[in-house]
Amino acid sequence: MKKALIITIFVGFVLNAAAFLFAAKPTIHWQFLFMFLIVVLIGAIVVDLILIPSLWNRHKIRAFIPFCVSLICLSSLMPTIVVGHALRNYLFKSRLDRYEAVIQMMMNGSIDVEKKLNKVELPPEYSNLAKATLAEKDGNGVLTVEFIIGYGFPLKHSGYLYRSEGTLDDWQHVDRWPVGIRMDDHWYKISD
Repeated sequence: MKKALIITIFVGFVLNAAAFLFAAKPTIHWQFLFMFLIVVLIGAIVVDLILIPSLWNRHKIRAFIPFCVSLICLSSLMPTIVVGHALRNYLFKSRLDRYEAVIQMMMNGSIDVEKKLNKVELPPEYSNLAKATLAEKDGNGVLTVEFIIGYGFPLKHSGYLYRSEGTLDDWQHVDRWPVGIRMDDHWYKISD
């Protein structure tokens, strides 16, 4: 029982760490680790539940401890993910002046932006803001910039979108991002 408890606690801890890191900075590596460990933890819950009757005669009420620990590990995932998203939001807000500097460079022509949505290379000092940056300036001069900060499987992306007009209503590529949460007048948190 002690070994099972130690393994369950370890798996639960690593699972929550992977969930936190994937929520804060999505990568396919954290996502696959999370997916693997959630299956392991669910397996542990099933095994712990099956073992309760056989452990009952020897350990009485303590036979429920591994099962309860597994449930605690599983139930702690949502708060962990919420904290990871809060960290991601904090990091965005702390870097907002750098994102705004890139927007200004695009507005004043220091960074070329085409009329069609295309990948844009950021200056080296701003390259750590996003895994990929796409931008367009339409015929009316409305600037739209996508900062892709994370990715996952299958084809899951997340990031931030800037729109100089402030609304996405008439943007021709709005269907690219099924989830778009307005953060302020010009910024959206996006994911697919």
